[in-house]
Amino acid sequence: MLVGELRPTGGYIYKNKNESIGYCPQYDISFSALTVLQSIDYICRLHGLNPSLINNLILSQFQLEKYRHHLVSHLSGGTCRRLHLALCLIGSPTLLLLDEPTAKIDPLLRSHIRVILQHRPIDTSIIFASHSMLECEQLCDRLTILVRGNAKCLGSPEHLKNKYGMNYRIRLTLLQSSFQIPLLERIDHSNEYIYPKGSLPYLFTLLEQLVEQNIIASNYTVELTSLEHIFLTLQHSQDIKV
Repeated sequence: MLVGELRPTGGYIYKNKNESIGYCPQYDISFSALTVLQSIDYICRLHGLNPSLINNLILSQFQLEKYRHHLVSHLSGGTCRRLHLALCLIGSPTLLLLDEPTAKIDPLLRSHIRVILQHRPIDTSIIFASHSMLECEQLCDRLTILVRGNAKCLGSPEHLKNKYGMNYRIRLTLLQSSFQIPLLERIDHSNEYIYPKGSLPYLFTLLEQLVEQNIIASNYTVELTSLEHIFLTLQHSQDIKV
């Protein structure tokens, strides 16, 4: 509704008078008859900006230099996605609406784009939709998980982990393959174990004793249930309150 794609049926949306919006929908709206450089020029002029001052920065930041004279219609899905995200950032919008902005982009460039978004101007807010829980955890100050279109929870990643996480997950290397670690449940013969939420000091005491006895390696990790596991739990539960 903020960008005019849906007609409001009721209620209100408030925005600042001078607030500008950058929009990256789930599916690219490409300028198929234009080159990459012409597309950037066009959006710059819509914002009243001098393209010559911005072109090279955009091309470099999103690693599009070698595609500058390529038609948008000839770009791969991932490259087109990068271009579209770059276009929505032109003009330094104060509100970014990003619907799966890193879809179809390879992992290395996806990480690069996350860094760009993390270093956005301090007065820029982002509403970010993604199926990647790792991406949400790295980028979001607050997040909500939708189940069949309904919000099931709202809060910071740490808040959701503390509220909905049912256990700790331990990743370790077992040096004595036949040893059964007390109180830890192994996950499908992997190097990951589950420890029910309880006394962390006791857990670390146990793990350090196992290290001293040369039963496990010293490079173990302990973490709360991941957002992905919480997401799957909420997807299959109808009883958890928001």
